[in-house]
Amino acid sequence: VTVSVSSSAGYWERLNAIGRRPMDSVVLPSDQKERVIADIRQFFQDEDWYYDNAVPFRRGYLFHGLPGTGKSSFILALASLFDMPLYILNLADPDLDDSKLQELFNSVGNNVIMLLKNIDTIIKKRSINEKKRKLSFSAVLNAIDGVTASQDRILFMTTNHIDALDPALIRPGRVDYRMEFSTLTPEQAGTMITRFYPELIETLPTLLAHPKITQMVAAELQKLLKTGASLLYLKE
Repeated sequence: VTVSVSSSAGYWERLNAIGRRPMDSVVLPSDQKERVIADIRQFFQDEDWYYDNAVPFRRGYLFHGLPGTGKSSFILALASLFDMPLYILNLADPDLDDSKLQELFNSVGNNVIMLLKNIDTIIKKRSINEKKRKLSFSAVLNAIDGVTASQDRILFMTTNHIDALDPALIRPGRVDYRMEFSTLTPEQAGTMITRFYPELIETLPTLLAHPKITQMVAAELQKLLKTGASLLYLKE
């Protein structure tokens, strides 16, 4: 999959050696994955309806929840599944101003996925953090769905703190679908454990019954499973 990131100069830089991310490598509750995939497929199937009714052909998603729960990994897997280039926009760039933002949005072309990652760290309650920043809140809103906003694209925003976001940023029309990412379910943990330790299938029910499992996010369990102490931790 082609992945590009925004530069301080206001153009896109393509990253090298970004392989496709198989969907089965993203460990989420299966119904969550399938609902998002089905929603995107329906969006593409409804393309004629958008144009026939003069509705901008674009869709917005907000992935919110704890860090380390797989938000960005899922987006990369979606880009791989639908064979769409992924553009990651760095709103934290102090040199990014209104005109550069508009140019970045306008230059991505058609049939693409754009990602505004950890947007809560930059945009909070109708303002851009840091008074010296050159980027305005209104410019972000206009780039997302203003009169000159690009069409034929999917926009993802991720945040660890949805309550910090201004309602104007995530209102319907800018965000059409929300999905919360939280701590592991037994289903997720079981999938991850058997991938690393297939010999533990017989003892899996005992491990999954441990209360520590559902207090972890995916990144924490993944890190544990890469260490020799992981099973001792789960068996305590």
